[in-house]
Amino acid sequence: EKFVDDMLETFRDAQKNRLDKDRYYNPLKSEFNSFEFDVVSKAGMETFMSERYKNLNKKIEDFGEMHFNKKYNKDEYRRSSSGRSEYKREDYQRSYDSFFTTKQTEAKNKILEVLNKDKNEKELLDLANELNSKKLDEALINKIRKKIAFKYHTDKAPQDKYNEYLQIMQEANNALDILKKTL
Repeated sequence: EKFVDDMLETFRDAQKNRLDKDRYYNPLKSEFNSFEFDVVSKAGMETFMSERYKNLNKKIEDFGEMHFNKKYNKDEYRRSSSGRSEYKREDYQRSYDSFFTTKQTEAKNKILEVLNKDKNEKELLDLANELNSKKLDEALINKIRKKIAFKYHTDKAPQDKYNEYLQIMQEANNALDILKKTL
């Protein structure tokens, strides 16, 4: 719990203290998505069902909504015969699975966006087609990471595109990390 509080405070401070908010907003949001994914994936299903986790998750969701305009799919509680709201195990499992599917889809879409950014770069366009048509595996993720780094590494950036390349690399790396964790 303290770890989550510390991380959220770090994100809050980072967002407050950035002079160029436009430049740092997307990388911070991307880092937050990765952090959010790590919290859920490390928690596991049993922890995911606990009251303590629900409180942590609420903090994370509230933070995401407030600072990154994130929208969360709030699952409906089922009504028991007593009229109380309760969440059954299958609801937790569905929510847990949905979280991973959503994060994987978001990450894949971010990678496709980067790969399709330069329509003249045939190798990247071929990788986008491969990502759409092939089952995701570690070899494909590593191949994509290398090609994106080769194209968008900040050392190769023209001076006027340094910040753009930096943002692309940060977002792509976070998305690829999430994809790798979902294998």
